[in-house]
Amino acid sequence: MLFGFIQVFFLCLLWGLGLQGPATKGVSGFGEDELVRKRELTAFERILKATCTGLFILSTLANFTSPFDFLFETESYWCALPSAAWIVFMLFRRSVPMDAEAIGTGLWTFAPFVSVGLWSVSGFLQPNLIPYHSLLWQAGGVGVIIAYGLFRDISREMNPPA
Repeated sequence: MLFGFIQVFFLCLLWGLGLQGPATKGVSGFGEDELVRKRELTAFERILKATCTGLFILSTLANFTSPFDFLFETESYWCALPSAAWIVFMLFRRSVPMDAEAIGTGLWTFAPFVSVGLWSVSGFLQPNLIPYHSLLWQAGGVGVIIAYGLFRDISREMNPPA
């Protein structure tokens, strides 16, 4: 059981750093006749996931030390930069589909705020370190781009180019 826990921990760590290796075959119940094949992450998506993991670690440290407080000041947008980069990437790289890998990367851009949520459960949260304005804009932007990408991909499937 300990080996299984360690294995899952390292797989999660590799995923968070964008280094999970080749895409695994999905378990859809259809055997070899899968509906959608998984794709490899692009280099930009890997770098973005690693950056968000680093911001997650810095945001965790911000709850204990003051040198990283600038990340979470009320008018700070530092933690929203990865989401903005992902939005720009998805708008200009139309060849990248809005699939599980793209949506997972987009949602992982919220990683710095996950640490804030984890610390609020344990009672160590510093409420003055939550940039609500930035988080609201970030959630709205990522949500709109996911909806746009899904609409774009569905339209592309329904009306294939001749």
